[in-house]
Amino acid sequence: RTLASLKKMLGHENKTLDVLKMDIETYEWPILKNMLKDGSLKYIKQLPMEWHIFPNEPMRTEFRSMYQTYLDLRKMGLRLFYIKFGALRHSRLFFNLQTDTTFVN
Repeated sequence: RTLASLKKMLGHENKTLDVLKMDIETYEWPILKNMLKDGSLKYIKQLPMEWHIFPNEPMRTEFRSMYQTYLDLRKMGLRLFYIKFGALRHSRLFFNLQTDTTFVN
């Protein structure tokens, strides 16, 4: 299910959410892309979330798309309000990152 389908099911299509917290272990990127496409994000005031980049997931080939999603969030009006870098490990062979962020709209 998507946020849009849940809001429709509950009769909240045009209601604004004060806060939507996301912590979904690398799935935040495709979910954000879908929410940008269906317009769900314009009805969210605050978006606290964790960004995850694990050694094998997402694939490095997806990094450009992830960055574009970040740029699209900014283009939509969301601004990074808070960022805290958590686990960060990298080498020539892998990259591991967890970051707590909050966007405001």
